Amino acid sequence: MAGPHEALPTVLGILAAINSAARTAAPGPRRELLVLDARGAELAAWLHRDAGAPAPAVAYWHHQAKEWATLTGDGAMHGYVLLRQAQAADRTDATRMLDLARAATDGPWTLPPRPRAEAFQQQARALALTGADTDQVARVLDQAHNALAQSTLASGPATCTGPLGDGYTSERLMVQSAICYREAGQSRRAVRACGSSGSASANRWWPNRGRRSPSR
Repeated sequence: MAGPHEALPTVLGILAAINSAARTAAPGPRRELLVLDARGAELAAWLHRDAGAPAPAVAYWHHQAKEWATLTGDGAMHGYVLLRQAQAADRTDATRMLDLARAATDGPWTLPPRPRAEAFQQQARALALTGADTDQVARVLDQAHNALAQSTLASGPATCTGPLGDGYTSERLMVQSAICYREAGQSRRAVRACGSSGSASANRWWPNRGRRSPSR
């Protein structure tokens, strides 16, 4: 599997081709192309971040993704990018992280259950980083579990036009919940939260570096 440095040129090339086609397309096809643009820009932001690019480069592509989502009336995608911005926020700026994650769930759109669960989990992590009461962190994690319980089975391999956040699973939420408790200084509760996820799962997702749950 190609790493971010290898994948970025291909993704940026595809985005350039889509943009070129969109400029002269009729309204219907143009909207479909801009929907792809928004998905591709969000991926470009993540690849830049994973490659260690400066924060302004990541922010540029997040901005582009939100702009194209807005132009197409795709509110859920706009909210999804806010979630990704919350995950990209530095742990030393937990207040911004919390504001972005709350905006993802509270905006004038309906996030699908999986990314909605992920946004609640990110809120819980931000709360833990700001020193919130552990019970408050637990209540928000309960919201995450409740949201995920409303999801349907994953539709299959992730694609650029598939459901948003289709790769966010109960296993990942379990481990990320443990990370939230660890951030809150509750190591024993973190171990209990990992539960049956097992050491292999924990090694996969721990520590939290904003790992991606694929939307494509």
